[in-house]
Amino acid sequence: MPVSQIVIRPMQDGDAAAMHAIHERAVRISCAPALPPEVVDAWLHGRSPAGFLRAHDDGGERFWLAEIRGLRAGFAGWLGDRLTALFVDPDHQGSGAGRALLAACDRDAAARGEALMRLDSTYNAQAFYERAGFRAIGEGHQLTHGQRVPHVSMLRL
Repeated sequence: MPVSQIVIRPMQDGDAAAMHAIHERAVRISCAPALPPEVVDAWLHGRSPAGFLRAHDDGGERFWLAEIRGLRAGFAGWLGDRLTALFVDPDHQGSGAGRALLAACDRDAAARGEALMRLDSTYNAQAFYERAGFRAIGEGHQLTHGQRVPHVSMLRL
């Protein structure tokens, strides 16, 4: 799909439920094959749309949405020098929405005197980030509800 058919815009309060749904679908469909079911369940346990609003309103995280033909297709967030999230609904993966979201975050960060240099990638997204100039510097995990949710720590050189 041509990137010109993808609309990227800042998050609005009414987007939180759609972002939550995209996140859950992406984790359960795209990330899950590399993870045991109990890890996927722990990762998503207790998450809600309100979490995106808190991260934005209270934490200062900046979120961007991708829309394709009027449908919310993905979102990305950043804070400081870190890309904090980038998830594309499985029905829209491969559409260019992920690249467009990353580019929007890069432009937004640059406009605020920042540069996105770090992120923690899921295993299934590592190649995507490598194509965007990030390199793996190690593996780690986040302990969530008694489960280790693994990630690849990446740095843009």
